[in-house]
Amino acid sequence: MRRHTSGEAANRGGFIVTEHRALDIYVLAVAVERVDGWTAYITRVYGDDHSAEAHLVARTGSKLPEPVARLLFPFYDDEPFIA
Repeated sequence: MRRHTSGEAANRGGFIVTEHRALDIYVLAVAVERVDGWTAYITRVYGDDHSAEAHLVARTGSKLPEPVARLLFPFYDDEPFIA
């Protein structure tokens, strides 16, 4: 049902970072799965290695509003969003 992108999924204390989208070299959004659904976060990063920086976005980023998160991560259209 859900997809974990190869090499990008990392278990991070109760949630899994499954995908990331670079909106700019220094702005990264991530999709995060939990048992009860998914959500997305965004923040500024150094831009050195987005795959490595994805877990920082999940821990320190701002939660995206559901409409924006669904635009960035359309794979989750039928999945419950955690507000």
